[in-house]
Amino acid sequence: MNNLVNYRRPLILVSQLCLLVMSYYGSFLLRFDFRPEASVQLQFIRTLFPVVAVELLAFHVFGLLRGWWRYVGMSDVLDICKAAFSSTVVLYLLIELVLKVSGYPRSVLAINLALTVLLVGGTRFAVRAYTESAQHSGAELNTLIVGAGRAGSTIAQELKRNPKLNLNPVGFVDDNPSKHHIRIHGFRVLGSSDCMPEIIRQMNIRCVLIAIPSATGSQVERIIAKCRQCEVDFKILPPLSRHIVGGRSSIADLREVRVEDLLGRQPVQTDLASIRKQLEGRVLLITGAGGSIGSELSRQVCNFAPREVILLDRSENCLFKLGMELSTNRPQQNFVPVIADIQDVGAMREVFALHRPDVVFHAAAYKHVPLM
Repeated sequence: MNNLVNYRRPLILVSQLCLLVMSYYGSFLLRFDFRPEASVQLQFIRTLFPVVAVELLAFHVFGLLRGWWRYVGMSDVLDICKAAFSSTVVLYLLIELVLKVSGYPRSVLAINLALTVLLVGGTRFAVRAYTESAQHSGAELNTLIVGAGRAGSTIAQELKRNPKLNLNPVGFVDDNPSKHHIRIHGFRVLGSSDCMPEIIRQMNIRCVLIAIPSATGSQVERIIAKCRQCEVDFKILPPLSRHIVGGRSSIADLREVRVEDLLGRQPVQTDLASIRKQLEGRVLLITGAGGSIGSELSRQVCNFAPREVILLDRSENCLFKLGMELSTNRPQQNFVPVIADIQDVGAMREVFALHRPDVVFHAAAYKHVPLM
């Protein structure tokens, strides 16, 4: 097969020549009920060469004598129709005005037009169907596509064409009832996303591709919950406006789920340069440093090289744990733990007078507000 690829263009030319001859002869057979007389056969022989020559020229003009049939699509069908119609018009004028073939049945050209489109187009789609079925005969992971819109359709098409991805699409789910049970690129829309657990179990799905770029964060979260419930892998196609260049979806855009997919908005971009300018070489005071927010602030500010960090908290246990962690992970940073309550005005005056902080991160607060 690899050797045949080297002679692809001559093979295409020969195959098209055979199909055009078959189509033209078939049009005579249909026109005369499969019993053409000798005079009719003579007309066929006399006009065969100019007919095939004109049709091959039209095919060449429309780029149909090159390309890969395994990638044939609707644009190729339109080109075949254009080439067949154009050649039919030229042949009618040629036979009537130039060759002047007496008694030539004009309906033969109309039949030939239809047969040419059917034979040439049908052969190409048959090659595509064969290659796609052969390629995916060994695919391992049954894959469910969530979203039967344009993005999901594109993903399904790419999966069919690329067996190296090792993903075998088996169908779609979509929450639009009008799409249920229809077929897209040969794959059926199996139901809504609420039916996912049942579909995943019945069809042995191992991978779920979320192809709804317009989905909200809550919708994505609901679908992910079902995937986790069924213990299957899942990937997401991000919103077109955020990640995909040119407004077109591609299998290459699929990725792991990120926080911003659940937010339903763009994450806030932090101006790190501005923060560094405010914190570098300065004395920082973090109140509530032993809490969840305060301890994380204490870790984060180390990235901006402050001169000193005052860790203030009223809980010695939390402050001790934080101090041990920072002394291990950030030995170069100067930390000063202080046990104090921010409600103690005298203690706070002493801390400010002793350390003279430039910046205060006030993270001391009650968490369970209704109880307080």
